[in-house]
Amino acid sequence: MLQEADGPQSLGPALHLLLGRLHPRSKAFNLGVDRATVLGAVDLIDENSRQFIQEDLQSGAADDLGTAISLHLVLPASEYTERWTLEELKETLTNIGNVSGKGSKAKRTEMVAEAMKRSTSFEVVYLVRFLLATGSRVGVKEGLVFTALAEALRQQKEERTSDPPSKASQKELKKNKDELKKAFDDGEEDFRSVCKRISGGEWKLYRSISEAAQAVGLRTPISPMVASPAKGLTEVRKRMESDRWRSCVAEWKYDGERLQIHAKRERASEVNVALYARSTKSAMGKYLDVAQLVKTWLPPKIDRVVLDGEAVAVSQAGELLPFQELLKRKRKATSLEDIHIKVSVFAFDCLLLDGESLLEAPLAERMTALDRVFKAAETSPNQPAGPSTASMKRGDWKLIPIGNKGQLRTAFSRAVKGGTEGLILKNPDSNYQPGKRSFDWLKLKKDYVRHDGNLSDSFDCIVVGLMFGSGKNSGMFSSFLVSVRGVEGKLQTLCRVGSGLRRGHLQELREKFAEDTWQKERPTDIDVAQELKASNLDVPDVWLKPQYREVWEILGADLTVSPKHSCGLGAPKRKELAKAGIALRFPRFCRFRSEEDKGVEDASTYEDVLMQYDLQKVTKSKKRSDKFKSAKEEATTKAKAKATTKAKAKATTKA
Repeated sequence: MLQEADGPQSLGPALHLLLGRLHPRSKAFNLGVDRATVLGAVDLIDENSRQFIQEDLQSGAADDLGTAISLHLVLPASEYTERWTLEELKETLTNIGNVSGKGSKAKRTEMVAEAMKRSTSFEVVYLVRFLLATGSRVGVKEGLVFTALAEALRQQKEERTSDPPSKASQKELKKNKDELKKAFDDGEEDFRSVCKRISGGEWKLYRSISEAAQAVGLRTPISPMVASPAKGLTEVRKRMESDRWRSCVAEWKYDGERLQIHAKRERASEVNVALYARSTKSAMGKYLDVAQLVKTWLPPKIDRVVLDGEAVAVSQAGELLPFQELLKRKRKATSLEDIHIKVSVFAFDCLLLDGESLLEAPLAERMTALDRVFKAAETSPNQPAGPSTASMKRGDWKLIPIGNKGQLRTAFSRAVKGGTEGLILKNPDSNYQPGKRSFDWLKLKKDYVRHDGNLSDSFDCIVVGLMFGSGKNSGMFSSFLVSVRGVEGKLQTLCRVGSGLRRGHLQELREKFAEDTWQKERPTDIDVAQELKASNLDVPDVWLKPQYREVWEILGADLTVSPKHSCGLGAPKRKELAKAGIALRFPRFCRFRSEEDKGVEDASTYEDVLMQYDLQKVTKSKKRSDKFKSAKEEATTKAKAKATTKAKAKATTKA
């Protein structure tokens, strides 16, 4: 779908599709397509596919709706269908969004079906992701796209190689990136003229940007690959067996912040370093000491490397500390003297080594490359000492044969005793999939296993409302109304949470959410359930202003239909949600998400909640079925035993 561009007119559509929005932010525009519209389009093409698509989503065989559709909907092969041009695709999507009036929903469904029928199985995955606005569509984020564009134009102007720009041109590169971003939001004509000026004349378009965006190199971060949740060892074993894993790499799941480390040796005594958070935003300010450490740590034998890892707060003795300690670090330290929280960076993957990208290499090969880097660092003579507040370490791991549940249980217990959240289990034959939540990586957290019956995953919720405390919590907030992302830019409430927040947290939050951060009126972008509109029973005392919202990780026991919350309210073909939403029962605060790690735009969606709700129903149904089956088998066994005893007694009497 996005393979070719045929002139300057293609740049705008290419960037709109990469960024997942059809028009500048200044222009209000919404596609008006939801999950029901997409499934309705599937029915128009092949009504028998829906059941299999939903089964794959519920079982976890597909991680999103687009992938499930691509597996079951019979679509034309690329050689038998007319290829999309970027302009045609953008025009088609714009036309879908412009449909209005009587019968608009049916018309929009038909148009989505026609777009699907023109797409290949590979293309429909990204078409559906774009239609549903489900996060980063192709694994790259806005900052990276404009950095890549600025770099592509710089290379064309200076006719230089693809090596990273020198320090002298870094300032100009950032200036050009910011200017391109502003011009893109201002309009197509302004954007084209800025591109022409930066490139010094005529310029090649999409291919250069695509290559720059997909390359792994210094100052070109990629969205990290993330793991899918697993509830217990039995589920893990079944997943591994169904996907035919040969063995399993069990890594400790550290309770920290994802960190991508880029380092390049410019000359013998000079190393250029860049650090990026999970959001692909720069983390240089927060981890200034780590950057200084890497400059001295990089072995002389290594010229260029990109590592994936986790920054974890540690005590002076090196013991692992909770994630909350990491949040006490200043977001932008101006000097090493400003840093008081010590960290260890645990590297667990190598994405590039000496100029060679390892994204397509299997995990086993990437781990060998990582071991090579650390071995070279350990044996390097005369390495100068780095800052005392940072250290580099190889993440703890163990290779476990499939089917050896005892070794897996031992590894899990050891990880928890070591102060981590649990294990990340990885398929050693898998490649690195940027920006994707994959079943090639499974996360097994102590929270999921310890609380049997809980949901298999937590939610990243947006704090929207505050409730004042009383008694010992007088003068502080006692609970918080949280939401998930809904449709058309709205937020839908999920639960009130107070459990899990310590008194120290509440004191910090009272200072953070001062009076100028909240308002009495409900913000217009928040949907609330009917009962909330009619009663003040569960309405927060005050609402957070949009610019002060933040994301928290919340775990709960289960999901239930509730008239007090609006998550999923009115979802099509769900009778139970006609006048009520879904609420999270017994919610518990897990941790704060930093803005660099997960912003509001990265929070969980109502569809994430619906998927967990459906999985929960399947699990409960299976448990009831198993219980009934077990009871039936027990009754049959007792009946057989009774009949046998009776027969023996009868035979004895005859004798």
